[in-house]
Amino acid sequence: MRRILLILALMCSCATMVGQAFLGEWAGKIVIDAKKTDARSLQTVRTYKTAAQRTTLSLLLRKDKTFQAVVFNQNGKAMTMSGTWEKHDDKDKKQSKLILTATEANGVKQSTPGITELVISKDGKTLTATLEDEVKTTKWVYTREAGKKNGK
Repeated sequence: MRRILLILALMCSCATMVGQAFLGEWAGKIVIDAKKTDARSLQTVRTYKTAAQRTTLSLLLRKDKTFQAVVFNQNGKAMTMSGTWEKHDDKDKKQSKLILTATEANGVKQSTPGITELVISKDGKTLTATLEDEVKTTKWVYTREAGKKNGK
């Protein structure tokens, strides 16, 4: 009986560790791809790409299911967002997602929370949000910061 309880306890702790593997600090970048080929659209996309190359992102996912995200724009100005996160497993698409609900931006409570969906890569090494419009596809791609896996 003790052996069964030990095995069950071990299985539960392993499942918890796998479920928490994405906690901690992530560094991100913005990747933009053009959809249209007309000159005006391409110029607009080039402008966005230049700004995106100078923008850095960071994301902290905490164990208490809260997050903090910081976007440093091309001028070095920081914009902060914070709120809660939930993990969802999409069985049909065979992928897992993190749903971030931003309830505060730059220290100000939001009357309407912003929601961002991040797809967790199969190997668990990247989180990606994809935004599309008529002219471009924008991806926010986060990768694990080396040695920073604690999500206190």
